[in-house]
Amino acid sequence: MAGHRLREDDRGVSLLIKIIALLIVFAIVLGVYFNYFAYKRPAAGAAPRIVEMKDTVRISYIGSFEGGQVFDTSIKAVADDNATYPKALSFSSRASYSDFSFTIGKTDCSDGSSDCAIIGMSDAVLGLQQDMSTTATIPPDEGYGAKDQSLITVKSVAEQLPVREVMNVTTFQARFNSVPVDGSVIEDPVWGWMSRIHLSGGLVVVENSPDIARSYPLYAGKTRGGTWSVVVQSIDDGANNGTGVITILDKFTFLGGNKLMVSETAGDFFVTENDDGTYTVDRNREVVGVNLVFRITILQITKAS
Repeated sequence: MAGHRLREDDRGVSLLIKIIALLIVFAIVLGVYFNYFAYKRPAAGAAPRIVEMKDTVRISYIGSFEGGQVFDTSIKAVADDNATYPKALSFSSRASYSDFSFTIGKTDCSDGSSDCAIIGMSDAVLGLQQDMSTTATIPPDEGYGAKDQSLITVKSVAEQLPVREVMNVTTFQARFNSVPVDGSVIEDPVWGWMSRIHLSGGLVVVENSPDIARSYPLYAGKTRGGTWSVVVQSIDDGANNGTGVITILDKFTFLGGNKLMVSETAGDFFVTENDDGTYTVDRNREVVGVNLVFRITILQITKAS
């Protein structure tokens, strides 16, 4: 009988050991589950971080016109790739490229700060999450504003210029970048023809002497998107009470577009030819008064404090 009780005790101990072992295994499994699935998994229903007013965002962007020409970008690869990303006339390469950071809702940079953007760009990223991208078409009133009509001039392609011009020494120096010498001959910096200089009582008389039927290039080396030249049609030396009249005809050659950009000391301007024998000179920036298309990617969101 004693042996029988010992065998029963042994079976009881063995069963107890098995139960303890199962409990240990179960505890390990629960620990692994809670450690890797429960605790390390983001809390269910947690709201993602989105761009809100007064947040600061860091973005990359490509700015283009509706025709696809890129006028600005923060991405060097885009700036260097003219085949995939054709450039607008006003596009200018920079020495270095970096992401753009600005504060949502801040659109006034008059204080000299750089953390502001046009209204349309600020509005375009509201509600986005980090690493999201969007494409926004921004109208002028949310971009760089309407054109200043006082900076736009319409001229006839057939123009008349004086043979003789009278000016003071200061005006002469500003135009020709030289001191007037009586009897000298100088090339006109705009028209390219030769002019004879006369001094009379402190005034300078410039006598223009172009060749009839000759074509003169304008702004040579200073145009993008085409070339501009004038052809001298006629010269009436005695017209306008001796002032004389030179009649010229403007000729434009456009390369892959319908406008050209001229760069001069006073600033860039744009020229388009019209169908009625006129051409338009626009001294507004190219991004003014037109719809702009921005491709924007959110790289970082810093919540407002």
